[in-house]
Amino acid sequence: MFRVQFKNLSAGELEFINGFANLHTAIEIAIESNEIDTLLLLLDEPDASFHPEWSRRYIYNLVAFLNSIDVGRRVNYQIVISTH
Repeated sequence: MFRVQFKNLSAGELEFINGFANLHTAIEIAIESNEIDTLLLLLDEPDASFHPEWSRRYIYNLVAFLNSIDVGRRVNYQIVISTH
């Protein structure tokens, strides 16, 4: 494993990196089973510490991120996002 450190990043930048890295890890673990064809993603205020423009683009970035993951087969996603 690698240990990566970022310096001088805002709380929103750190949350963006951490959130998508954790999401990628969770998806990789789930799709290792060939029996899984649908993933339910529950995200609780994922954009809480983002700049307003980043919050506005979050859904676009999330969909682009999910579409970029090559699982070698068709996987469907259901996404539930809570916010205030």
